[in-house]
Amino acid sequence: MTPKRPEPDHDEVLAVLVDHHFGELPEDLNLQVARHLAECPSCALEYCRLRADLEGLSSLEEAPPARLHAALRARVDRRFGRHGLARVRALFELRVPAYQPALALVLLALGALWVWPGEHREAARVERPIQTVVDQYDATDLEVLDDRVL
Repeated sequence: MTPKRPEPDHDEVLAVLVDHHFGELPEDLNLQVARHLAECPSCALEYCRLRADLEGLSSLEEAPPARLHAALRARVDRRFGRHGLARVRALFELRVPAYQPALALVLLALGALWVWPGEHREAARVERPIQTVVDQYDATDLEVLDDRVL
């Protein structure tokens, strides 16, 4: 004869509600959980919520209708299937305030930098003489400045 299991409390019942729903508990624990659900309104409410959630999840296993799939595919193709100039045109079609003027200014600045001759960059570069900081350094003749460290 197996020893009788103690009655589960609220936390223990809530921890095994999913297993109880799918019938995966041992028979004696399954009966105790069912008894507790019949007597405890808060646990029964949690079980009802869990059962509704699980039934909602099981309905997700069905495939969406073919027309919905086709509509989504067409929308994705329209949005992301563009190439070349169509993508640039799509940037200007976005409805974000001040986005089009800012993008136009950036494109103008990039175009100006690309067209601008590179001579001004060479003229801006000034040749400076290299300054030496250490003069007449001899690594073989080390002068001890402070012998207290040694």
